[in-house]
Amino acid sequence: MTDPVETKVDEIKVDEKSVDENKVGENLENLVSLILHSEVAEEYQDSVKSLTIFQQVQLIESLPAEERLSVWHCIDPTSWWALIGYLQEESSRNLVRSLPQEDRVELQKLAVSNDVLALADILPKSMLDAIVLDQDEKAALEFQQALTYSDEQVGRFARRNILRVRKGISIASVIDRLKRKDFISAVFMVDSDRTLLGYIPIASIFNNNENDLVDTLARPIQSVEHDAYISDIMTTCQFEESMDYLPVVENGKLQAAISISVILQEVRLSYTNNTVGEAPAPDEDLFGSISVAMRGRGLWLCINLATAFLA
Repeated sequence: MTDPVETKVDEIKVDEKSVDENKVGENLENLVSLILHSEVAEEYQDSVKSLTIFQQVQLIESLPAEERLSVWHCIDPTSWWALIGYLQEESSRNLVRSLPQEDRVELQKLAVSNDVLALADILPKSMLDAIVLDQDEKAALEFQQALTYSDEQVGRFARRNILRVRKGISIASVIDRLKRKDFISAVFMVDSDRTLLGYIPIASIFNNNENDLVDTLARPIQSVEHDAYISDIMTTCQFEESMDYLPVVENGKLQAAISISVILQEVRLSYTNNTVGEAPAPDEDLFGSISVAMRGRGLWLCINLATAFLA
């Protein structure tokens, strides 16, 4: 039998949560009204800066297109790429294309590979070309190869800075190779045909006897195809502790690796866009239900915890 006191406490907690969400929604709606009736950004700049990135996204989505740049300029430039990523696709495309040249240049300077690859389809070609030209020759080639995949496929986010080691070599040999490389995302054991044999946690390489064979460190791991869809990986792959990357194969041969945190991030972005898309009029609804996008906070929390656990 349920304790009536506990039931009452639960009801109070639910009511408080509803009040909190309604209060946030009301505050954002008031801010929208302030922006629409203000002549200078200084009147609401501090309020915009105090919002979380997700609330800033909701704010921009609730404003007509001609008012969005004024809010954009209130936001810290280091958050611009994240903001673009969390907006609905059409809103992102329109916002980026409306940016003045100086903002585009600043955005290019702050570009991070994963963000650019995730948003490449909405960026103006001139901006994408400029970002690619800023890369060294090897990075530019990998970047262009990644762009041959859609932003829903593994190949778009696969990294080729992996170390392949052959079965039967010593741990000391692996350490020596690691020291001669600039940066290695993951280490995998392969045979002479580059067929995947196992995953080797980098930490374990430095925590074991250098005279032992690398075979003793290899763990079985599930590979993913280069053209697989990221959404499918979430339901077909098992993620384990200390596993940061999944091996990417093409024609049965190990070619690259994809970060599990990137997979989680892409699923989160997809979920956010789908949730925000529930609003009745995506681009021009001034006072649409802001609280509708808060339904996903539980999933957001789970994904963030999983990302932190895997980091």
